[in-house]
Amino acid sequence: MTTNPRRVLSVSVPARGMRAARLNRPKRSHQHRLRRLFSWNGWGRSAKAIATIATLATGLAAVGALYVTNRTLDATRQQIAISEQGQYTDRFGKAVEQLGSDKIDIRLGGIYALERLAKDSARDANTITRLLGAYIREHTCPTGAPAPAAGPRSHPPTDVSAAFTVLSVRDISQTAPWADATGACLEHRDFGAKTLNNLDLGRAKLANTSFVRTLLRGVRLQEADLGGADLQASTWVGVLANLAQLPRARLQGAALRNSSFAGANLLEARLDNVSSDGGRPDDGTPYADATVPAPAISIGPNFTSADLTRASFTASRIPHATFLFAALEGADFSRSDLRQADFSPPPKPLPAEQVRFDYADLSGATLAGRDMRRMSLVGANLSNADLRDVDLRGVDLSSTNLAGANLDGAKR
Repeated sequence: MTTNPRRVLSVSVPARGMRAARLNRPKRSHQHRLRRLFSWNGWGRSAKAIATIATLATGLAAVGALYVTNRTLDATRQQIAISEQGQYTDRFGKAVEQLGSDKIDIRLGGIYALERLAKDSARDANTITRLLGAYIREHTCPTGAPAPAAGPRSHPPTDVSAAFTVLSVRDISQTAPWADATGACLEHRDFGAKTLNNLDLGRAKLANTSFVRTLLRGVRLQEADLGGADLQASTWVGVLANLAQLPRARLQGAALRNSSFAGANLLEARLDNVSSDGGRPDDGTPYADATVPAPAISIGPNFTSADLTRASFTASRIPHATFLFAALEGADFSRSDLRQADFSPPPKPLPAEQVRFDYADLSGATLAGRDMRRMSLVGANLSNADLRDVDLRGVDLSSTNLAGANLDGAKR
């Protein structure tokens, strides 16, 4: 019988012998155990894991702290905003109360308090603009008050003038472009040398009022009554005066920059020496062109369909002006610069109008279809003008420059 060399023979050891062996085994010291503990190879890997966990915990704690801080800041900001709105409401109420005072200095304080509030609170700016516009109307058109008698013009009331100033210098990026002062009653007043920006004075009563050397920028004057007004040397920039009443108004020396008088009544008005440039320099305040979104048809002033009967434009410099369909009976354009101007007649033929163009520069102008039999063209320059289908019979053209003019269908 062969014996398996790999077979290990089990030897039976008595239990008492094993206990004795363990008792006789040499005891290890605490120092030895500590050395084994700290020399364990797994400590390096565990330290990295612990460091990673600690970093993540720190990050989570920071995110949590940031979230809590942000919520706290949001709550603080909301409380501040609520507090500010409460303050704005109180300031607005006090200012409105001041406007109702019988004392001029208190009313002025209310007007300037509203100006400051409009700068501090954008959400209240529109309301303040409407309020001051209504203030102007209510304090210039009292019920049953007669219009000022003839005589020396007086300045607007101090508080009304202050309201105009506040509305003219406001930041229009925060409010509606034009402050609504429509229908204001300011007849026989003196606005001389003032600056009026971004105002809606439509249907305002401004008869016989003085605007001498006044700067008007982005002002609406639609259907306003300016009969007999003195507008000499005034500057108009982006002004809309369509359908305005300007009979016998005096605009000598005025600068009419990108402004419109479409359909206006300029009967016997004086516009001598007006120009489409120059005038007072802008004060730098942003303004909204009142002719937009229906801008003047041309670069020059727009007189489309205006009544220019017996109006005087002598020595004026308004190239590119538009006189489309305008009534010109008795108008005088002598010695004026009217290059590229448009004098096209209305579709319905008009009778021959007596108009003076003596020594005027009408080069490149459009007069096609006009009945010019009663027009005076002594020394006029009509070179390159559009004169198709015009009636020039009986007109003295001996000193008129017609070089390059289109005379197709013209009657001579």
